[in-house]
Amino acid sequence: MRLLILRRCAGFNGGVLKTLDYFAHARAAGFVTPRMMLFPLRAWDDILEDRVLPHEVVTEAGDPDVVLLSREWDEADRLGLTAKKRPILHLVQHAAHGIGDTAENASLARPATRIVVAQTLGDRIRQFNPNGKIVVIEAGVSVDRAPLPWSGRRWDVAISGYKNPAVAEAVAKALIQSGRTVQMLTSYIPRQQYLDYVAASRVLVALPLQAGEAAYLSALEAMHLDVAVVTPDAGGPRGYCIDGVSCLTPQYSADEIARRANDLLSNPALLSNLRTGGASMAAKLTVAAEREKFIQVLQDLVANLSPVNGP
Repeated sequence: MRLLILRRCAGFNGGVLKTLDYFAHARAAGFVTPRMMLFPLRAWDDILEDRVLPHEVVTEAGDPDVVLLSREWDEADRLGLTAKKRPILHLVQHAAHGIGDTAENASLARPATRIVVAQTLGDRIRQFNPNGKIVVIEAGVSVDRAPLPWSGRRWDVAISGYKNPAVAEAVAKALIQSGRTVQMLTSYIPRQQYLDYVAASRVLVALPLQAGEAAYLSALEAMHLDVAVVTPDAGGPRGYCIDGVSCLTPQYSADEIARRANDLLSNPALLSNLRTGGASMAAKLTVAAEREKFIQVLQDLVANLSPVNGP
């Protein structure tokens, strides 16, 4: 089965990471030949982190059996990929799909099998009666390292603040004034460096978009690394970001976030409980589990695939 994955991107982010995971899932299936087409067209090694080989990135769509996209409907239309009775896999990984009067929400009227990366988002988009089957596959992450010993952590708090630098700076200032050691990130760095940065902390303050997220992977990555998490409620991650169980979810204000992080570091019992709860969530939400479910979707497609005909 020939699978073409379309991805619009200006640089590396969580959405691109998840698209790369799905590319790898398709390749691992053994019966799929995946190819990726990027918009704008750009050098394959600029963002793909060696996870997609040069010959697997294409500049012409060809005639694939199946197309996977997220928000690339305009590109698919322009390339003629939606003009035939060709199965479309719609990877729903943006909170805007669950909000009325958005372009993302309007795309739910397009015929497709929808793979939704969080149960909360899946429940939300069902209210809009999307055109096609919905399959919820909770987003997982893969972290290629063991957690550092607790005694080897270099700082009290790391702040993942590139989605909200102003709040990140205010949180850092408040924590430093409380005597905490803090490392703050307000711009993108390569993922392996980012994981080094998180792994060396006792607590991660993860700042999602205030408008909400579909699946906020920064918090989940920290849980895989035995780092306690403080993160405001982002909507989509509610399945694994449970206040007092796997993390703390303060109101989205710098003062409240700093206060909860500071109190957490002063409460060893709660810190231990959150690390245990986070590890339990991380064990369930893995890339391997995600892959198994997606390959089943692909197998079902193959079983029902007919030659691509005209309109």
